[in-house]
Amino acid sequence: MKQSEKLRIGGYLIGFFALAASLLVMTAFGGELKINVQSFPPGQDLRPGVAVLLSVDGLEEGQVATWHRVAVEGDVVLKLDRYHLFAGTAPGPRTFIVQVASPGADPFAIATFNYGDTDENPPIPPLPSNVAGVLILEEQDPRDPQGRTAAQARIIDDPVWQTAALAQGLTYQIEDDDNPAVAKHLAAAGSERPVVCFLDSDGKVVAVKPFPATVEAMRTLIGGLK
Repeated sequence: MKQSEKLRIGGYLIGFFALAASLLVMTAFGGELKINVQSFPPGQDLRPGVAVLLSVDGLEEGQVATWHRVAVEGDVVLKLDRYHLFAGTAPGPRTFIVQVASPGADPFAIATFNYGDTDENPPIPPLPSNVAGVLILEEQDPRDPQGRTAAQARIIDDPVWQTAALAQGLTYQIEDDDNPAVAKHLAAAGSERPVVCFLDSDGKVVAVKPFPATVEAMRTLIGGLK
């Protein structure tokens, strides 16, 4: 986080300090520890650039909480008595732990929250420009551990990606890896099944991609070829 961003967060806190005074005064009634998580000011989605106020309930009078966290590069945490103000630059989960030392016990509380969504479907690296066909190699024997699952069958048999391939002038094949006709492709395809191979106009494997996890991912893969 840039220094200017840190200063902006600090100034933002000061500007809202009087309005949030009631938040920053806590009356503790003994009980189970609980970490409260909310945006600061309240009502905003938790995401990079938004400040997050963390507090703890369940402290008895005189108890002092020790805070721990899973550090992520770019995160900034301001300590405000029993509160922490957090902001970060990267999306993803964040974990905070509060620990309270007490005679004969070591109570603690853990809170994990999602600080914005990570990209579960990152951009697919471009394929060679000479792709002319799509070949799905699979193990069609249901007794084999690598035989198609029901979810994979829906993807393999989905007509949309097949139509997209044909519309782009591409051939497509769905073959069992025991078929002698595809024996020449096995070394390039690797051992995972099913797998998606891309062929040039001579029928040579020019790229291999892991089998997509969803129908939509398969359609995106094929739709982006040309």
